[in-house]
Formats: sequence, C-alpha cells, structure tokens
Amino acid sequence: MSTVVLFKAFLVVLLSSFMILTAVSFIQFRVKKRESDYQRIIKILGIESEDAQFATRAVSEEYAYRDYYLPVFFATLTSMFGFIALLFGQELVSMNAGKPNLVLTGVIINGDPDSIQQLRWQNMLVLSMACMGAFVWSTQNIIRRLIAGDLAPSTYFNAAIRIIFAAFLSLMLSFLLESAPTKHYTREILPIVAFLTGMLPEQALMFMRERISVFSVDRSTQAYDFPLQMIEGINMFHRMRLSEVGIDNGQNLAEANIIELLLKTPFNPSQLIDWIAQAKLYIYFRSDIEVLRRVGIRTVFDLRQICSDKQYIEQLANEANISNVYLNIVCQRVQDDQSVIRLHGFENKLNYMISPERDSGVVKNSQ
Repeated sequence: MSTVVLFKAFLVVLLSSFMILTAVSFIQFRVKKRESDYQRIIKILGIESEDAQFATRAVSEEYAYRDYYLPVFFATLTSMFGFIALLFGQELVSMNAGKPNLVLTGVIINGDPDSIQQLRWQNMLVLSMACMGAFVWSTQNIIRRLIAGDLAPSTYFNAAIRIIFAAFLSLMLSFLLESAPTKHYTREILPIVAFLTGMLPEQALMFMRERISVFSVDRSTQAYDFPLQMIEGINMFHRMRLSEVGIDNGQNLAEANIIELLLKTPFNPSQLIDWIAQAKLYIYFRSDIEVLRRVGIRTVFDLRQICSDKQYIEQLANEANISNVYLNIVCQRVQDDQSVIRLHGFENKLNYMISPERDSGVVKNSQ
C-alpha cells in the first residue's frame, strides 16, 4: 500500500474522530457546569420543586453517557464515508470506468463511455462537496453547542442525517440542473452549488420544489404557519436547536414550558421569556406584529400593561390599523391568561436579581 493511500486513510480517521472527541470533551468537562447552572436558575426564578420535576429528568440524565454511543457512532461513520468520497473519489470513479452507475449516472444507461465517465466524475464531485458542506455546518454547530454546554446526543443524529440528506439532495439537484438548466447555469458552478446545498439543504429543497410543479404548494388552502423567523433574536442556529425539542413555529413556542426549555436548551431565561412573550403576541396578531413593533409593542407584556387604558387602546387601534374590538378581546384574554401572568412574574424576578439597586446593596421593597 502506497504512502499516499496510507496518508489519505489517516486523514479520514483523524477528521472523522472529531465527533468522538467533542462528545467525550462535553461529557467529561461540561455536564457538571450545566447541572449547576440549571439548579441556580431554578432557584433564582423561585420555582417550586414540584414544578421543577415537570422537566422529567435531571441534567445528568438528560446528558447520560450511554445515550451518546449510537448517535456519535452514526455521525462518525457518515463523516467517514464523506471523507472517503472526497479523498478516494478518483479511485472509486476509476472502478468500472465508463459504465453506468445507479447513483452517479441515474437514468442515463446508454451513451459513449467517455460521456458516462465524465458524468460519473461530475456527480462524485457533487456528492463529495455536499458532504463537506454538511460536515462544515455540523462542525460549526457542534462547536457552538460545546462552548454553550448544550451538546445533546440528538446533535450527532442531526449531523449524520444532514450529511446523508445533503449528499442525495445535491445529486438530485445536479440531475435537475442538467435536464432543465437555469439562467447563468454552467457545470463549473456545480461544486459550489453542491457545497451550499450541504450548508443550506432546506433552501435547496425549496428551490427544487418550486422548479417541479407537481410538488408546488397551494398556500391559499393552508393555515398560517407562524414561522420562527418573525421572532426577534432567533437566528438559523436557534431555530435548529428549538426544532430538536419540538418547537418548529411560533405557536409551539408560545405554548412551550419554560422549565423544560431551561433544562433542554442552552438559552438563558431572559432570552427564553422574551421569545415566548413575543410568540404569545404573534399568535394573536400574525403579520400585524410588525406594525405593533413600530409603535413600541413587541411582547405580550407590553400589550398587557396598556390594556387598562381604553383611550390608549383606541389610539393604538387607529395607529396600527387594527380593529378596536379585536384589540379589546385580546386584552381581555392576555389579562386572564395565567401562563402570561406567571411568565411575567419570572421576568420581574430576573429583573430584580440584576437590578442596580440590588447589586449596590440597596434592598428593594417587594411590594
């Protein structure tokens, strides 16, 4: 076996071991800190022990060592296949050169060997670049979550699935662009398209659905989907993390249990309270939430504070072009909503803990 082959094999093992090393590092050094932080936050918020038990499991059980075996092995194996495709692509394509291949040539089974071999080269490169794009994105996500103390086993499952999904999606996109090329499309940009597909597979899938009419969606018959992009402060990584705990839209976020989110996500309580308060306002006003933000109403707490002033509500209705009757109905609901009252109580406790008067030793009147 040549030195080059041995060196490539070493690189495959070394780069793929990233998954194992990050999991071990997290379990050994970060779980204890995560547990102490969670207990401190529960104490600050004044949550009773019975309520805290609703989070179902302690932090040490949420991040149990045994739960990492299968997902880390799965992620390591898929990463290894990606690096093999990248580093040993030449050898793999040279096997059975000029012959059709179910994955690399698709429905093209007839043609001269040179054209088929060129297609095999092209699609092997597409697969490799897509795997690398997915691996780079997953690496960035894993490092962020390692630093944040939130490297759950599901992170590795997601990384592995992303690599597999991106590889096949990029291949399908390659076939689509070859059969129905878009404006400015050339074969030279295929590696770039494949890499970006690995980084952003959702956008690539949306592009393909728009190009193929049979999969287009009739949005006139759909209910409003409350995308999380409408919540201020939530970026792509936040949406990814929230989706892992079953929060895919604003309605899910509005009804989420903050105690569970404190346990299962890395976000600080002030951040979560703000997002949930925004989401609760969002489900009432939908796209009109942007109008409310322009007049200073960005959370359900802001609305609740002015609900007792009928003159202000009428002025807000005129300013935001929202029905006065509807505003009054919403005000009545949010004033009676116990989840909003409790959430606002948590916010007040956090504000008290970090207030300048308290930090300087001045005791505030609890009344």
